[in-house]
Order: sequence, then structure tokens, then C-alpha cells
Amino acid sequence: MKNWMKPVVLLLMVSGTLLLNSCGGNVDDEDVTPITPLIVGEWEYESADISITINDKDIFDYYMEYFELSEEEAQLLVDTFEESMNDFDGMSWTFTNDGKYVFTDKEGNESGTWALSSDKSKLTVTSGGESEQLNVNFLTQAKLKVSYTESFEEDMDEDGTMEVFGISIILELKK
Repeated sequence: MKNWMKPVVLLLMVSGTLLLNSCGGNVDDEDVTPITPLIVGEWEYESADISITINDKDIFDYYMEYFELSEEEAQLLVDTFEESMNDFDGMSWTFTNDGKYVFTDKEGNESGTWALSSDKSKLTVTSGGESEQLNVNFLTQAKLKVSYTESFEEDMDEDGTMEVFGISIILELKK
């Protein structure tokens, strides 16, 4: 029984070596197709979630406390403010494979360059010499969720003291 095993094992070893050598070898760079990042394509606005704080308080609580408004009055101001910020309908973002983008909204177009971090957690868009970095919360072939947080100071109640505004926006986009 041992005698017939030797040729079989030898045949398997030779076949395996030939198979491995035929699979490897020289591949022309022209034959390799680059992998297109998931972000490449046209993304359209689907929804937005906006969170606003003033001096680390929710905007609703701030309006009620500092302006002594009723809940209804405070909610009306919050709704009006958020509505003015949530004008994303018709917005789209097109990312091309060569690292360029076009952003379109009701006010027109903006173009520039984009870069996605190697771990796909940060999207940097640059236009007119200014860069913005967005957090990539979710990215698939069909869905993109990015978030952006910004803070700035303004004397909202005109008392000579600057209030600190914090704005967080989470945008959901679809292909």
C-alpha cells in the first residue's frame, strides 16, 4: 500500500507547484483595475439632524431661561431657527475618482477636492483654499452619513457678553 502512495503524493506536489506558479507571475500594471472608493458617485440629500446649543445649553432651554419665554414661544423660535438652517432640499454632492467634487444646492455650485482618510472615518473637502473636515459616520454603496460640528461666539442678547454657539449637523445622503 505504501508503494502506490508515493507516486500520488509526488503527483500532488508537482501539480500544486505548477498551479501556484501559473497563478502568480508577472501581471502588467495596465491589467490591474484600481478599486473605486465607495464614496465616488453622486449623493443626494435624504435627511438632516441639527443640534444647537448656546453656552452648553440646548437652544430650547436657553430661550426659556434667558428670555423668560413660554414653552410655546421658545419652541416657535427653535423651529424657526432650525428651519432656516435646514435648507438642504435639492442638495447633492458628486465625488469623482480623481479626487474632485461638486457640491450643488439652491444657491449654486461649489467645486474642489476631496480626500477620505485611510480608515474612512474623515472626509476632507477643500475649496478656495479652505478645508472642512467631516466625520464619516456610515458609508456603504448606497448610504452616506456625515457629521460636522462647529462653534462660534456671538452676543445674541446684546448684553456685552459673548454667547458660545455650538452647531452639530448630521447629514444622511443616498446614491
